[in-house]
Amino acid sequence: MSQMDRKTLLERAGIGAGALALPALLGAEAAFALPPNGQRTYTLVAFSQAPPAPGVANPKLLLVCCGNFKPDAGQIRGGGHWALSDWNGAFGTAIPISWGLWQPTELVDYTTDFGPPANPAGIVPGTQASIIDMRADFEGLADNAPMRLICNIGPAGISTGQPEGYKATIPGYGEFVPFGLGLSNTSIEGMHLSAG
Repeated sequence: MSQMDRKTLLERAGIGAGALALPALLGAEAAFALPPNGQRTYTLVAFSQAPPAPGVANPKLLLVCCGNFKPDAGQIRGGGHWALSDWNGAFGTAIPISWGLWQPTELVDYTTDFGPPANPAGIVPGTQASIIDMRADFEGLADNAPMRLICNIGPAGISTGQPEGYKATIPGYGEFVPFGLGLSNTSIEGMHLSAG
């Protein structure tokens, strides 16, 4: 049996190319959502800070990452990169220390008891306030490090009780914690990030 792509299937069914754009007219959720299957997404661009360490007065760790996860199946996938610097927070004063790739290795826990499943009035559509506990590899810095991604929905008044961003325990530095510089997002069920 041969396989065909969606466009070929729709053309054979007599549906023109204009119909392919129809989901986008229905909104982002219709355009990018999957049927309910447990699939969710996460995205993060944030700095966290750790206490002073030998030779590093102001350890700051930038993490940029995204991926998909299925809490009920215990699955998490994704990728990104990190950059460690000695930075006092003033513009243009960061001293680079190291950087590398980031990848989750294990989904430990997923908590969502922080408000309604979808925020009121769709202030931030498709977003779920939540905490994702995981383990992750910070290439060249830490393997299988404990990490927590924290997503609040401030405009809707939904908070996890923890600052937006992430926490990660890195050997030699201790725990990096959010300090208000970054954003995270975790989706409602049915969202998906494509790898290609």
